[in-house]
Amino acid sequence: MLRERGGDRARRGLRRLGRLRESGVHARHPDHARHPAHGDHRGHRHALGRRHRRGVPPDRPGGPAEPARPRRGAPARLGARRAAHRALAPLLRHPVHPGRVLLPEGRRRLAPRDARAAALSRAAGAGRRSAAVTFVTLGLSYGVWYSYSVFLVALLREFGWSRSLLAGAFSVFVLVHGAAAPALGWLADRIGPRRLFVAGAAILALGLGLAGAVERPWHLYAAFGVVSAIGVACAGWVPAVVLVQRWFPTRVGAALGLTSAGIGVGILLVVPATQALVEWLGWRWAFRLAALAVLAWTVPMTLAVVRDPPGGPAGAGARLGGVTPREALGTPAFWLVCAASFLGSLGTQMLLVHQVAYLVDHGISALAAASVVSLVGLASIVGKTGGGWLSDTIGRRVTYTLGMACVVASVGVLGLLARTPGPLPAYAYGALVGVGYSVTAPLLPALVSDLFRGRHFGTIVGIVQVANSVGGAAGPWLGGRVFDLTGSYRDALLVAVATSVAATGALWLSARPGGQPPGGGRIAS
Repeated sequence: MLRERGGDRARRGLRRLGRLRESGVHARHPDHARHPAHGDHRGHRHALGRRHRRGVPPDRPGGPAEPARPRRGAPARLGARRAAHRALAPLLRHPVHPGRVLLPEGRRRLAPRDARAAALSRAAGAGRRSAAVTFVTLGLSYGVWYSYSVFLVALLREFGWSRSLLAGAFSVFVLVHGAAAPALGWLADRIGPRRLFVAGAAILALGLGLAGAVERPWHLYAAFGVVSAIGVACAGWVPAVVLVQRWFPTRVGAALGLTSAGIGVGILLVVPATQALVEWLGWRWAFRLAALAVLAWTVPMTLAVVRDPPGGPAGAGARLGGVTPREALGTPAFWLVCAASFLGSLGTQMLLVHQVAYLVDHGISALAAASVVSLVGLASIVGKTGGGWLSDTIGRRVTYTLGMACVVASVGVLGLLARTPGPLPAYAYGALVGVGYSVTAPLLPALVSDLFRGRHFGTIVGIVQVANSVGGAAGPWLGGRVFDLTGSYRDALLVAVATSVAATGALWLSARPGGQPPGGGRIAS
C-alpha cells in the first residue's frame, strides 16, 4: 500500500516537474552535493528566496548591490519547486528500474536500449532454431551421400557392373554437386538459404525416386549422379555455410562445427538404416523411402522454422562491402586454399566411398562394415563439434594438421587390417577416419570467412567448393580404377596418404605474408 501511494505521489511530482520545466524552472535534486565553488546549494536556494521576499537582490562580486527589482511570481515558483521535491522523495526511496519508463497510468514500456536487447535476443533465438533445423537437414542430405557406399555393393551384386563404373556415378554426383556451388552461393547471397533448402528437398526426393527405377548405367548416372546431386547441393553445404556465417559471424568455426555435426549424425543413423532397408526390402525401396524422408522433414520444417539472417550479410567485412570474387581470385591464398580443398577431398572421399567394399573384401560382413560406417559418423560428430571450437581457439591450420594426421593413421590401420583381419582394426579405422576427415570439413569455410568475409562470401565459398568437389569426384573414381587394374586397393591407399600430406602443406603455405586479400579478415593460423 505504501509503495503504491508513493508511486502515485511520484507520478504527480513528475507531471508537476514537467510543467515547471516547460515554464523554464529546473528543479535540483533534494540531496544535491556541495559544490566547492558555490557551497551548499540548498542553503543558497533558501537564502535566495528570503532575499527575494525582502526585495534584496543577491550580492554581485566586484561592486555594491543594485536596487532590488522584484521578480514576478518568484515565491510561487519556489514553492512549486519545493512541492515537486517533496513529491519526488518516494520515487527516490523506491526508484523505478532504469531500463523502463514509468508512464502516468502506471504502465511500463521498454526503453530503447532494452528494446534493442530484446530484438537481439529474438534474433539469436531465430538463428539457433534455424541452425538446429539445418543440422537435421544436412544429416538427411549427406546421409544419402554416404549411403552410396551401401548402394554400391547392392548394385554390384545385382548387375555385376565394374567398380569403376559404379564409382563413376558417384564421381558425377560429386562433380555436379560442386559445379552448382558457385551459382548456389550467389543465390544464397541474394535470395537467402531458406528457399534453396525447400527447392533442394523437392529435387532430391525426385532424384532418389528415379534412382529406385534404375535398369541401365545411364539411368543411375542421370537419376543419382545429376538430379540427386543438384538436390543435395541446394539443400546442403553451401547454403548452410552462408546461413551459419551470417547468423554467427563472430564464432564461425564453432557454429559451423556444431551445425555440420548433423552430417555425422546422418552417417551414424542413415547409413545403417539404409543397409537394413536394403536387406529387408531391397535397394529400390531403400531409395524410395529415403526420398520420402527427405521430403517429409525438410520442406515443412524449413518453411516453419528456418529464417534467413536479417539485414543481409553480417560482420565488419560485409558493412564495408568485403572482398569481391575478382579480388579473391587474384590472391595466392585463394588458390592455395583451393589446392588444399581439392587434395584433401580426393584422399578422404576415396576412403569413404570404398571403405565398405574394402572391409567386405577382407573378411568383414556387410552388416559389420555398415556398423563401421556408423562409427565413422559417430566419430565425425565429435570431430566436427570439437574441431570447430578448436579452430577458433588454436587456429585453423593447426587443427587441420591434426585432422589430416588422423586420416593418415587410419590408412595405416587399413594396412594392418589387410594382414590381420578382425573387427578391432576395422573399428579403429572408423574412429580415426571419422575424426580426421570431419575435423577438416568446417575449417576451410571458416578460413574462407577469415580471408574473404563480406557480402560476396557465398559466391567465394562456392568457388572453393568446386575444387573440393572435383577432388571428391576424382578420388572415388581413381580408387575404383586402381582396383580394376591391380585387383587391390594398396596403391589407392598410398595416394590417399600422399594427398593428405600435400593438402596440409598447401594450407600452411597460404599463411605466408602477401597472401591476404585487400579488405579481408585476419588470417587464422
